[in-house]
Amino acid sequence: MAEADTSIIPALGDEPQQPSASPDPPSRRLVWILLLAGFAILLLAYTIAAIAAGSGVPRGTTVLGVDIGGMSRTDAEQTLRSELPARLPARIQVTAADTQVAVTTADAGLSVDYAATVSAAGTSSLNPISIIKSLTTDKSVDPVVTTTGDGMQKTVARIAKRVHQKPSEGAIDFSDGTARPVEPKPGRELDAAGTRTALETAYGDGASRVEVPVKVASPTVDAAEVQRAMEQLGRPAVDSSVTLQVSGHPLDVPVRTFTPYLSTKPVRGKLTLVIDGPGLRNALASRLAPYEEKARDASFRIVGGKPEVVPAVAGKEVAPGELASAMLAALPKSIDRVASVTPTRADPDITSEEARQLGVTEKISSWTTNFPYAAYRAHNIGRASRYLNGALVLPNQEFSFNQRIGERTEARGFVAGIIIGGGGSFDKDLGGGVSAVATTTFNAIFYAGLRDVEHHPHSFWIPRYPKGTEATVFWGSKDLRFVNDSGHGVFITASSTDTSVTVTFWGTKKYSISRIEGPERNVRPYDTVEKDRCVPQEGMRGFDVTTWRVFSQSGHEMRREQFNTHYLPADKIICKEEINP
Repeated sequence: MAEADTSIIPALGDEPQQPSASPDPPSRRLVWILLLAGFAILLLAYTIAAIAAGSGVPRGTTVLGVDIGGMSRTDAEQTLRSELPARLPARIQVTAADTQVAVTTADAGLSVDYAATVSAAGTSSLNPISIIKSLTTDKSVDPVVTTTGDGMQKTVARIAKRVHQKPSEGAIDFSDGTARPVEPKPGRELDAAGTRTALETAYGDGASRVEVPVKVASPTVDAAEVQRAMEQLGRPAVDSSVTLQVSGHPLDVPVRTFTPYLSTKPVRGKLTLVIDGPGLRNALASRLAPYEEKARDASFRIVGGKPEVVPAVAGKEVAPGELASAMLAALPKSIDRVASVTPTRADPDITSEEARQLGVTEKISSWTTNFPYAAYRAHNIGRASRYLNGALVLPNQEFSFNQRIGERTEARGFVAGIIIGGGGSFDKDLGGGVSAVATTTFNAIFYAGLRDVEHHPHSFWIPRYPKGTEATVFWGSKDLRFVNDSGHGVFITASSTDTSVTVTFWGTKKYSISRIEGPERNVRPYDTVEKDRCVPQEGMRGFDVTTWRVFSQSGHEMRREQFNTHYLPADKIICKEEINP
């Protein structure tokens, strides 16, 4: 038997031998290829997204609905300038508490800063997250609102004026002779800063209505202080009369005499008593007179046709301030309610030296009006002339005929007479005839070259008066006023007879005055009417007329003034029963 070949049989327990292996080159390349491909895809996607997002304003950006996304800053600004104004309100209705105010936005100076608005929108970013966000979300940007000029300040002030309600301070009312508490009430005021902000916000939001903030304005005196003042000041003040000692002479001042001049005043949250010293002093003038010597201002008198100074005289009077202080010291007391005062030196308002410096040296104008005699007319003209006589008008001072003459009442010495009533017909009332003094005074003003402030021609022409240079007055509605613009004082004298009145102005003559009267124009006839009981009158045509006041110096015309007067026709009135003046 042939022997087995054992050279190729492994020994029992031996592992078969494996040849060594190296990595597979094709597998590694595949991994790198996949990585590079993924990166290229991401890079491509980023590039596409970046291109889509753009390099200007982020896409999806709007301002009040105007799309500016993806635009360059320049294009975005131009687009806003073109389209945004139509979305902004031209007017805003403002509500402030219970007040409504319409605001024109242009008047308020409201406008949009377009460049700043585009800047606020931002620009596109290369940050991948920002790019993704810009592509997937929209962005609304508010306009950047600005104000120009002082329009906003004026607008807020106008609203504040409408809204403002001053708080009612607590006080004590003495008007009826008793002490009554007046409870405080809050007021209100506009929050100016908040209103400005609200208007700017509303404009930027495109809103046409807005409610603005209003603050409570609290009074400084509260109810507790009113109660304290009532107990300590009010009730004691009206407890009884006060004895006024004038240099040792007692005068009883009843409660109802001083309470019209008594009030309270808040001082740092506390009420104090206050007395109107001048008012109370005037109320007591007739009772104080026996213990006083009135100061007399310097004045003038006419001697030999020339003005001469009448010297001023100092007096002794109870000073209003001293009277008020003495009364206030006595009022809180329950006993010994005595107020002591002593008349002290009272200097005149116009001293003798001041009068000499006024330049009242010559006659500058004079006018006389003649009138038919009537008892009422002569009386009233004489009364008004006496009130007018002696008036001194200082440089640049305004003179009022009504203020100087006063109301035409029986207490002032006037009687009833014929006046021109409503509708241009004669009527009867106190002071009839005083217009003759007004006309005479107006012509003295005219020829003195003084500045006319107010005059009223009669409704129809009265033949005894010059056309276009005459005046009527009526208490409470028609006055005669002038300003002394001569640079010197003007002293007025007035006198009358039963058929004439003369008014003369004295001072320093500045101009030579002449009068030019134009022809009658637009002449209108009168009608004839018959009435049952009336004052008869002759008819008078109506017409228009122009007169000129010519100012001259050294023979040369300096200037002229024009007066246009419109006269109505006056009916001829026939009375079945005549009313006698």
